[in-house]
Amino acid sequence: MLYDVLVASEDAVSASNALRAAPIKSCLDLGEALSALASRDGKQPFRSQETRALIEESLQAARASCAAKQALQHLSALPAKGSSQQEVLHVARSLVCADPREALEQLQEAPASALVRRRRAQLLSELGQSDRALSELIDSLADEDDEQERAHAARLALIAGQAALALSLAEGSPSLLVRREKSAALAALGRDEQVIAELVACPLDQRAELALYVVQHALHWQALASAPGAPPELLLALAREKTGELDDKGAALLESASQRSPEDADILLELAAVQEAIGRRSDAILSLDRAALLAPQNEHAQLAPIRLLVESNEPRLALQRCLERARQGRKKGSAEELRMASLACKYAQSMALASALANEALLARPGDGRLHSELAMRLQEEGQIEQAAQSLAELLVCGAHGHPWHRHEISARLAALVDANTMQALVAALPCPHVDDEDLQQYLAAPHQAEP
Repeated sequence: MLYDVLVASEDAVSASNALRAAPIKSCLDLGEALSALASRDGKQPFRSQETRALIEESLQAARASCAAKQALQHLSALPAKGSSQQEVLHVARSLVCADPREALEQLQEAPASALVRRRRAQLLSELGQSDRALSELIDSLADEDDEQERAHAARLALIAGQAALALSLAEGSPSLLVRREKSAALAALGRDEQVIAELVACPLDQRAELALYVVQHALHWQALASAPGAPPELLLALAREKTGELDDKGAALLESASQRSPEDADILLELAAVQEAIGRRSDAILSLDRAALLAPQNEHAQLAPIRLLVESNEPRLALQRCLERARQGRKKGSAEELRMASLACKYAQSMALASALANEALLARPGDGRLHSELAMRLQEEGQIEQAAQSLAELLVCGAHGHPWHRHEISARLAALVDANTMQALVAALPCPHVDDEDLQQYLAAPHQAEP
């Protein structure tokens, strides 16, 4: 019987497996399963969180054979043996109710326990009674400590503006989850040196997220920004939260963060964005150039300075950068360098040179579908529609390295440039063998099927 299997379960995992293995086929089975969850017969009792999860699993398993109204009637009529079974049955009846007020009524005569208090706290929160919910959670921690519930209680206290209470709830816990709320409470109380200590002690991969959370609760962000030893993650978080209203002050925070973490390209990119937004284009270009040295694969860092030079009425300097990139690309014979030079010339508004360099990039690495596609794009941007269509037709038919290459996209782009007859003529004139011809014919027809 399911009752015996559940009672014999050594832990919550084995109990959950038992529920899955023995489907609940009636309200009677549901009652037996719930009663068994509270009958541990000398074994270690389940924690309240585990019990709650097992109750929900039982109700879910019984949904088809014991509907909510039937379940409520059956569970209300069951006699409970001891407080543990009373807790489980009352919480189960509460979970069956869709209305939070009705669910709360089912807990009125339930014995006080962590399981019951936490369900009650949940319902009170749903009803907007945050103070009562917080009180229930705090009382539940006296019955059974739990890091998730302690963190939740501290968070509710913070939301209610009770930072001192939040700190008292979180103080002394080794849990990172709880210490997150402790850090926020310290920030809300203006205890900046302790906030810094918590941030420095936080694992590096979690520090940026914690810094952002702390900033959202800071009492005096200016004091926090100038606190001794403030890590760059904190300054970056402050800038992200405050830049919209601070302008130069946001940039100053990012500059300070960059000084403390000079190898971080992301901070420099953030700084450049702020500097550009407030009209400091020359500074933004310098920041982007520094970021480009740290992150040579970042296309934005490489190309945005050229756009900014054009917007600053410095087309000659923009073109110089484009030509220097072209010179370096040719010297190295690098397809990728030539591709970047082509994009640089596009940003410098030298479209003919951008097309020529895109062609050089493709010649340096023949058969590369991406380079072929970008050549067609540059030609189209230059206004060379016939040549762009020719390039797209070649890529559509011949593919890349002997395989079809994004034919859905390429055929749609080609159809936007030429009509169906021209497309067919371009394809027919190509000397290369058709790659997967049956597949090709479908894509040739598809873009024009909707034409009248």
